[in-house]
Amino acid sequence: MHPSGDEDAGVGEARDTLSRLLRIRTAAAHGAVEASLGLPQAIDSRAGYIACLRRFHGLYRPVEARLHAFAGWSSLGIDLATRSLAARLAADLGRLHADPDACPDAPPEATPDLPTFAHALGALYVLQGSALGGPRIRRHLIETGLEEHAERCAFFGAGGADVGALWRAFRDTLDRYGRTCPDTIPAVIAGAERTFVVVGRWMDASSWRNM
Repeated sequence: MHPSGDEDAGVGEARDTLSRLLRIRTAAAHGAVEASLGLPQAIDSRAGYIACLRRFHGLYRPVEARLHAFAGWSSLGIDLATRSLAARLAADLGRLHADPDACPDAPPEATPDLPTFAHALGALYVLQGSALGGPRIRRHLIETGLEEHAERCAFFGAGGADVGALWRAFRDTLDRYGRTCPDTIPAVIAGAERTFVVVGRWMDASSWRNM
């Protein structure tokens, strides 16, 4: 895993795009998260799907609340409300007649340390990127006999929006930010790494699969 400290990221890296730096520097942490989640195979029933959504909701809701505490999103053209994954998770759970609050929120110590806006931007990179696996999850839901939910899912389906277009727009915003604020690149990377670690711990399949 790449080091999570800020000291070795180097302002010189600003010559590369921020989105590429994030992808490279967090590759090991990202891979560890995917192994911990065990998706899509960990979803093997309607109950398993609900448990997965509840677990995601229990983490994403408090993390997104922390992101909202920072100013600066509007200056980047980022609307956190329309990009809220916690809202999509709640919508999916509601359609499944499941209470979004059934799984308690992750406690503060289980959420990433995000002391600055740059760290928060790195966290948003991780959350927004989690939607990219949606098509693969939806295919698995169909194979598992959950076609109805696969067609209507808001979280893994990005609310019906073009996931690729949403991601490209966010990636372009990251790159503009990196060019404008190169000194903060190490903090953005650190925020992303910390968030990957938190997601991996909270979403380990063994922690929710039998809920």
